[in-house]
Amino acid sequence: MIDDRRALICTEKQLKILDLPSAIVTLALPGTCSYDNGKDHKRVLSPGLLNKEQVLAVSGGRKHLRIMSLATGELVKVLKTDLIGGQIESLLVSRNGSTAVAFKDCDAAEVWDISTYSCKVSTRE
Repeated sequence: MIDDRRALICTEKQLKILDLPSAIVTLALPGTCSYDNGKDHKRVLSPGLLNKEQVLAVSGGRKHLRIMSLATGELVKVLKTDLIGGQIESLLVSRNGSTAVAFKDCDAAEVWDISTYSCKVSTRE
């Protein structure tokens, strides 16, 4: 839920904003939803709302994070680091939208400071 009138949904491999009272899609964000190709099924890697104006989503190739505008659908920033390889398996965003953690398939995690667009911690176990 973005607010009491709008929801962020994924249909046809694309993130979209649904106006709840009218049940009409008001904006389709560019790019493809990122899917985790599990052995038995596919699942969408859930995006995280940073605030009522921006969403953080996993790139289609599951290597980077994308900040996108909910007002225009435009790409605001791509967050990427070459410190750790692998693909993103899951994404968590703090309640206030200031921090994100991307967990990768190589037993690694990246902690991002959204206000500075910087990777603060990269860990590998």
